Amino acid sequence: MGASELYRILRESEDRLFRVWLYHVRKAGDIWHNPINDEDFKIFFFVVMSALETFDQDLRHNIFIWSPDDESFLGKEIVKHAGCHRDRGMAVELFLGYFKTLISCIEDAVADMDVTDRERSLATAKLRRVADFAEMAAIAEWERPVNAGTAHKAGAAEQTATQATSEKILSAIFTSVGEGILLVDEDFEIVKANRRASEIYGLLEQNLIGTDIRSLTDGAGSRVLTRYFDELIEGRSLSAEISSVYVDGKTFPATVTVTRSDFDGKRYWPIIVRDDTGQRTLEKQLRHEKQQTDEMNLTLKTVMKSIEQDRKDFESRVAAKIRTSLLPSLKKIDRASEAGVRKSYLALLEEQLVSLTASFEKQLDAGLLKLTKTEIEVCRLIQAGCSSKDICDAMKLSVETVQTHRRNIRRKLALNGKKLNLHTYLMNRVL
Repeated sequence: MGASELYRILRESEDRLFRVWLYHVRKAGDIWHNPINDEDFKIFFFVVMSALETFDQDLRHNIFIWSPDDESFLGKEIVKHAGCHRDRGMAVELFLGYFKTLISCIEDAVADMDVTDRERSLATAKLRRVADFAEMAAIAEWERPVNAGTAHKAGAAEQTATQATSEKILSAIFTSVGEGILLVDEDFEIVKANRRASEIYGLLEQNLIGTDIRSLTDGAGSRVLTRYFDELIEGRSLSAEISSVYVDGKTFPATVTVTRSDFDGKRYWPIIVRDDTGQRTLEKQLRHEKQQTDEMNLTLKTVMKSIEQDRKDFESRVAAKIRTSLLPSLKKIDRASEAGVRKSYLALLEEQLVSLTASFEKQLDAGLLKLTKTEIEVCRLIQAGCSSKDICDAMKLSVETVQTHRRNIRRKLALNGKKLNLHTYLMNRVL
C-alpha cells in the first residue's frame, strides 16, 4: 500500500475518526469543559490531512511557517481557529489537547492498517512532524496580541501578565514538540533547549545553554547556519541537511529548520533539529531492496529470453522433422502399390507423429523411409537385440537372406564403411 492509498483510507474514515475523537474528548470529563463540535474536528482533520500530503511531496518543506501574504500556508485555518478560541477565553493547553487527541486517533488508525512496518513508521513520523508544526502555529497565534494598538496602552500589570503568558507559551512549545528545539541569540549561543534536543546531542539541557550552535555541527554545517543567520528575514525559514556532532564527537545526519524571530530589538533564531539517522538507514534499506528488485528483474528477463529462444529452437526442430521425415513418408505411401507396404509405412508415420508431440529423445531418420517392409521388420528385431540366427528363426528366412537384408539396410542408411553396428544405430531411432 502506497502513501496516497493510506491517506485516501484515512480521509474515507473521517466520520469514524470523529466519533472516536469525540468519545475521548467526552471521556476526559471536566477537563474539556469548553464547547467543542464537529466543525472544530473538520478544521483539525483538514489541516492534518492536507499537511500530510504536502509533507509526502517534500519532507523538508516547512508547511507551518506563517506569513500574512502566503496564501499556500496550510496552517492558516488552524491559526484562524486558534485565534477564535483564544478570543473566547480558551486556554492554549485546552486547545492543544483537542488537537493532540485527534493526532492520537489517527495514529491508532494507522497502527490498525494492513501495511508494512516501514510504511507504518513513515506515516507515524510524518504525522508527528505535522503535529509539531501545527502546535507551533497555534501557540504562535495565541502569543500574538489581539489588537496591536492596545499594547501601547497596557499598564504595568498587563505587561507583567503578558510576559508571564509568553513564558508559559514558550515553555509549552519547547516541551510539547517532538523534535529537538534550540533558541539561539545573535552571538550564536543557545539560550534555551528542550529535552529532545538534549537527547539528540547527548548533552544535559543546562550544558547546552551557552553553547555555540556552530560547535554542534561540522565545518560545512557551520557555514550553512552562519549564512542562514545572515540571510533570513523575520518570519521566514530555511531548511538544510547537515552533519551534527554528538557529545562523543561522532557525527550523525540531521535536518535543521531555522526561523528568525525579532523580540525587544534583538534577533533570535528558533532551530528545529531532526535526527535523520533512522531515515538514512531506511533510505539505505530501500536502495538495497531496489537493487535486489532490479537484479531479479534482470534475471527474469534473461530467463524469459532463454525460454523464448528454446521455443524458437523447438519450432525449428519440429519443422525440420516434418520436412525431412514426415513429408517423405507421405510421398512413399502415395507411391506404394502393395497394401502391406502402405500399412507398414503408415505405422512408421504414426510413430513419428507421436514422437513429435512427446519428445526428441529418439531421433527421426528419413533414411528409414527407404526401407522395405521386410527390412523394417529386420531392423525392429535387431533393435530388440536379436542375433542373425534369432531373426532367421523369427522370420523363417535363411541366413543368406538375412545377411542380404542387413547389407541393404546399411547401404540405405548410409552406414557402409562406418564402424557402427546396426543395433547401436537403431537404438535411438523410431521404428
